[in-house]
Parts: sequence; structure tokens; C-alpha cells
Amino acid sequence: MNCSESQRLRTLLSRLLLELHHRGNASGLAAGPGPSMGMGVVPDPFVGREATSAKGDDAYLYILLIMIFYACLAGGLILAYTRSRKLVE
Repeated sequence: MNCSESQRLRTLLSRLLLELHHRGNASGLAAGPGPSMGMGVVPDPFVGREATSAKGDDAYLYILLIMIFYACLAGGLILAYTRSRKLVE
């Protein structure tokens, strides 16, 4: 996520605040016998929104793929070096 996208950052922070306000149970806002529970109910602004992946949300997958590639490359180089040292000796 790019921090220059202020709307996405604002959405993320408001979702985090909502989760913290409800002690990690933002999905259970409507739970209970009725609306008059004695405590104020904060409306969930995310009800009805689709959980789709926005452009750039899969960046962590690309980073993970590149890290795995370089890990395999480094492992292969280390194995090749140790094998060549054994052949010399």
C-alpha cells in the first residue's frame, strides 16, 4: 500500500479504530438481543462493501516470490561452492 493514497490509508485507519473500539470483534456489532444494549452502538461503515483486492494489494505476493527466488539462488550458489571445494580437496 502506498501512503500517498490518502483515501485507502484513511479507510485502513478507520477500520483499525473500529476494531480497537470493539476489542477486535467488529463483526459482532449487531450481536445481541436488541439495539438498546445500554451502550452506544457505533455504525459499521464497512457493512455491504465487497472484500475485493484493489490494485497493488497483491504486492506482498510479488515481494515474497522475489525473496523465494533469491533464497533459491543463494542456496544453489552455496551448494555449488561447497561441492567445488570438496572436488578440489
